[in-house]
Amino acid sequence: MRRVALAALIACAGCAPVGRDFIRPTPVTAELGKATPQDVRARFGEPRSERSWARGDLELAKEVGSPFGALPRVPGSMTELYYYFSSRAAPATAPGVEPSRSAHYWFWNGRLVGFRSSSSFKSDSTDFDSARASAFKPWQTLRAELI
Repeated sequence: MRRVALAALIACAGCAPVGRDFIRPTPVTAELGKATPQDVRARFGEPRSERSWARGDLELAKEVGSPFGALPRVPGSMTELYYYFSSRAAPATAPGVEPSRSAHYWFWNGRLVGFRSSSSFKSDSTDFDSARASAFKPWQTLRAELI
């Protein structure tokens, strides 16, 4: 009896969700230049991981350069917040794919400068349908036609 209970417990452990579920960010919910790390934490809770780094010597700006010519260099710090959620109980986009969702947020001196998210849940998949690629016409196909 104990072996059956132990086997059931082990089987269920593999299906337990990992992380806290969240809705993928959009340009409306994550405003570039305005949102702060505190805003993101208030919306999604504590991130799975966080890292920060600073460059006060302006070397990063010199390495990257600017496509706009000579601009003043601003020293500061970058912060990255990473969120992740996985649940094998939910349907995935394809067989053999683990349903998960992740989001990265990057802040420069405390303001959101970029974000990226992806999902393999069937309900909000970010998978690209490569069969539709031939239907896209450069400089003619509108965003509304792609989504």
